[in-house]
Amino acid sequence: GDLELALVAAGQPRFRAAQLHAWLHKRGVADFAAMTDLPGELRETLEGTGLWGAVRVIPATVEVMDVMVAGRIVESTGAKLEIEVKVTDATGREWLDRKYSGRADTRAYKEVPVKPRDPFDNVYATIANDLLAARNTLTREQRELCLQAVIAWEARHLESEARTGYIDRGSKAEGEV
Repeated sequence: GDLELALVAAGQPRFRAAQLHAWLHKRGVADFAAMTDLPGELRETLEGTGLWGAVRVIPATVEVMDVMVAGRIVESTGAKLEIEVKVTDATGREWLDRKYSGRADTRAYKEVPVKPRDPFDNVYATIANDLLAARNTLTREQRELCLQAVIAWEARHLESEARTGYIDRGSKAEGEV
């Protein structure tokens, strides 16, 4: 596909497209630094593109994510949108804590719009640009630390799940296996 053609044109072997596709679509990983079977130089090049992976809406029960974007709609009238956005990463570093607002692009409400679009694309584009600017202030080491924090949390979580049901705590808080 297009991905394979772009990678081959950049001098990469054809199988790199399958590797990248597996990370993005099968494993759900959008952080290029985490794609450990890709050569470091390719990961750095991909990181330098400024491209972001898929954005997912996750349930409130999820405790950790590499980057967590929380938003609250303050006002939405169809003509105006005001939203509060707070972004933190897995290390607790705050990327953004801002209020965004904008007026609707009324062309989006036409019966036959010239180009179908969301009336508040301008607001969303501003948020995306601010996220990219915040990400670009981080060093490679800071991005890797964020990933390591997620991996450490997952390891602790899996370890506690693995022990569940194997230890019986008596009334004296003694454990029996």
